[in-house]
Amino acid sequence: MIKKYGRYYWLDVRIHGKRVRRSLKTAEHALAIERARDIKKELLEASARKDVKLSDFAKQYLEGAWSHKPPSADREQQPLDKILPFFEGLGIQYLADITPYHLEKLRAWLREHPEPDKEGKEKIVRKSKTTINRYLQLLRGMYYKAIDWEVYQGQNPLKKVKFFREAPQSKPLTGNQIERILEASLKISKKPRSSVQKVFHDSIVFALNTGMRKSEILNLEWKDIRENEANPISSGEPWHRSKSKPG
Repeated sequence: MIKKYGRYYWLDVRIHGKRVRRSLKTAEHALAIERARDIKKELLEASARKDVKLSDFAKQYLEGAWSHKPPSADREQQPLDKILPFFEGLGIQYLADITPYHLEKLRAWLREHPEPDKEGKEKIVRKSKTTINRYLQLLRGMYYKAIDWEVYQGQNPLKKVKFFREAPQSKPLTGNQIERILEASLKISKKPRSSVQKVFHDSIVFALNTGMRKSEILNLEWKDIRENEANPISSGEPWHRSKSKPG
């Protein structure tokens, strides 16, 4: 219904039990009725978009993951078991309810939150930036999947959330891996098809001992090795192109 409060008419309705009041910004009764009809339609459409519960969709999402990528579903089950109760604690039930503000609260909670240990006592658990990013990536993927399945019509709230910058991770080679690499590189150097392949084994040994990148090794010059002392044979060329090797 519409009522006049002060100068303007107002829309005063209940949408699924929730009272909504909006100013129609007009003192004309006919115009107020027209605007009230349009606003009520928008409210009903917005309310319909909230019919998808976060917990229900998470279940559907995991069921789809188990059907197509079981290993992926197994990894995502544990984070969801933490995410869903967190949002429930904030009173959030629907996909459309989550905003970037709530996601920032989730990130802060993940950084440092209490969890029960084996004895049932709570202790503070601190998750790394990389782990927190994985939680947010999981949520981002869920929202995109909801949009693809056309069960959610809003925007992905993760689009406005900045992820932590992650340092590149590298795993050291095992002894067995090093032996296999050296064996393979030696075979290539014994039957080279180019000047680079001819010194490929030497380059691998050099890299393993110095940690230098491929580009750094291939562009080495004599002056770099002999403290700016030029070699007349190489004439400043990278050593892998020279006819002679460093002596």
